[in-house]
Amino acid sequence: LLVALATAFIVSNTIRLAVYARRSEIGILKLVGATNAFVRLPFLLEGAIWGACGGAAAASVLWLAGRAFTSSTTSVVSFIDVRFTGPQIAFALVGLGIFLGVAGAMLAVRRFLDLEPT
Repeated sequence: LLVALATAFIVSNTIRLAVYARRSEIGILKLVGATNAFVRLPFLLEGAIWGACGGAAAASVLWLAGRAFTSSTTSVVSFIDVRFTGPQIAFALVGLGIFLGVAGAMLAVRRFLDLEPT
C-alpha cells in the first residue's frame, strides 16, 4: 500500500511538472474552446505510459531475481519448487502500474484544469 501511494505521488509530481511546463498551451486550448477531457487526455496517456514502463521494469527485476534465487536454491534444496513469476504476475504488475499512473495523472491535471486561461 505504501509503495502504491509513493508511486502515485511520484507520477503525480512528474505529470504536474509536465502540465506546468505546458500551461501556456493549455491556456490556448481553453481559449479556442477545448473541453477539459481533450486537454486532460494527453496527460492521462503520459501517466499510463510511465506506469506501464514502471510495471514492466518491476516485472523484469522480479523475473531476474526469481531466476537467480531459483537456480541458487535448487542446488541446495531440490525438493522445493520455487517459482516467482508467471505471465499473470507480469501482466498484473503492468496493469497496476497503468492504473497508478493514470490515477496520479488525474490528481495532477485536475488542479490545473480549474484555472482560467491567461
